[in-house]
Amino acid sequence: MSSNKAALDAIRRDLLKTIPAQVKAEVAKALDKAADEMASGAKALAPEGETGDLETSIRVEAGPDELSRTVVAGGAAVDYPTFVEFGTPTADAEPFFWPAFRLLRKRREGQIHRAMNRALKDFAG
Repeated sequence: MSSNKAALDAIRRDLLKTIPAQVKAEVAKALDKAADEMASGAKALAPEGETGDLETSIRVEAGPDELSRTVVAGGAAVDYPTFVEFGTPTADAEPFFWPAFRLLRKRREGQIHRAMNRALKDFAG
């Protein structure tokens, strides 16, 4: 399994090298916007706690390469987002992350596809 992942990672790295810089820049802007909207949606749906730490912990981080972003909830100080999202035997689930993901999915995909098409048309002249 790990050899398959390594092979796919290598293919992805090689493909990323073939994308022109101006196309990458346009797509990166669309990815940033989409990730920010996803994080905002998750924050809006996050249940209000006593401290507001859960909402504050939702953020966008750089992904494993230049054309990926990761929306994260939690961290060292907030280790319970999974329990809030999916519930526990003693607490009901209060989903916030995956509903935001599903709600904004088509919008995000459209933004990214439009940015790619626009950038490729500009590049091709």
